[in-house]
Amino acid sequence: MNKTIISILVITLFTTSALSQTVTKEYALYSNRGDSLFLIGEYDKAVVQYTKAFESNSGLAKVAHRYKAASCYSILNSVDSAFVQLEKIANKGKFSQVDLITADPNFKNLYKDYRWNKTIAIIKRNEEEKSIN
Repeated sequence: MNKTIISILVITLFTTSALSQTVTKEYALYSNRGDSLFLIGEYDKAVVQYTKAFESNSGLAKVAHRYKAASCYSILNSVDSAFVQLEKIANKGKFSQVDLITADPNFKNLYKDYRWNKTIAIIKRNEEEKSIN
């Protein structure tokens, strides 16, 4: 799958998922800007907007936006920042889309990092827990 298809899937799958928080007007403004920039490949600018969105909402965010921020950071080779976002969606957001994240070419440069397998293990556990409930 190419980046555009993955991006559309991410937006479609997660547009309604939030970390049990109503978002602020500022969050909506910044995250919408981030989404627009993400879609046109302006990853450095998109991540700035996502960061502003998270900060404007007391650090709470929709899983889709943290996923896209992680994607931006990964593309920009900011590996540590990418993992910060991935760990948040895996641990707090209970992200469970193993097939999506492992097929996403935006994260290929993270595969060799020891944190990748740990993060995928958490996501798999989330998937298993979701199927039990």
